[in-house]
Amino acid sequence: MTVSKSMGFPEGTRASDGYASKVLQQSNESSQSNIVYIPVPGAPGERGPTGNKGEIGPPGPPGPKGDTGAKGKDGQSLVSVSGQQPGWASYHNKNIFAYSLGISRGDSGWVSLAVDCLGKYSNSEYLPALSTELYNKDAGMLTFRGLKIGSIVKVTYNVELETYVNNTELWLRSSFVGMDHSVVKFVGCFKYQHTYNFSIDQEFYIEDKSLWSSGLVPQARTDFDASLKIKSIYVSVS
Repeated sequence: MTVSKSMGFPEGTRASDGYASKVLQQSNESSQSNIVYIPVPGAPGERGPTGNKGEIGPPGPPGPKGDTGAKGKDGQSLVSVSGQQPGWASYHNKNIFAYSLGISRGDSGWVSLAVDCLGKYSNSEYLPALSTELYNKDAGMLTFRGLKIGSIVKVTYNVELETYVNNTELWLRSSFVGMDHSVVKFVGCFKYQHTYNFSIDQEFYIEDKSLWSSGLVPQARTDFDASLKIKSIYVSVS
């Protein structure tokens, strides 16, 4: 078998061919025309001035009417569980005088307090529905007879206490008339001999008609001699 010694590439031979030369020529022209130019961003320019605010356009047509909402709760849900309508009253003392307190005063130190004459700031316009007065000035006692069982009553006494001995203790109780029962509260121990103005709160829960049909008399007691003025009583019912 005879082997040719010529190992050259055949481009020259193919170039002599008319068709091959045209292909090579078009290939070279195509590669030169397909050069890709990559754009390079320049530096940003200065920000232009803010434009004028545009005018508000006319309102659009109203949308369709929505569905009817769910029915709300009845007014019964706003009343307390006892069914008692809320209300309040205030009883301001016109003739303010000092009660003498001390362990040797009154009934074992308990001295009854009262608003004996109502002043012009007293207010009974907002009593609970179907209720009578919440304080009887003639009898000097709180009256809750017309309230429903389950009602809550808050009583606030605005007082002035003058102590003559350091570390004088003050107690307050509401005593049921004609019954051996009372609601007692320790008000505090007053460190210095001084005149103090403050309020005392008591809260009652009407739980039994036979007990709460009786009136309540407010009473105060101190372990040392002192004097107390009752300026007003606020009573609220819920």
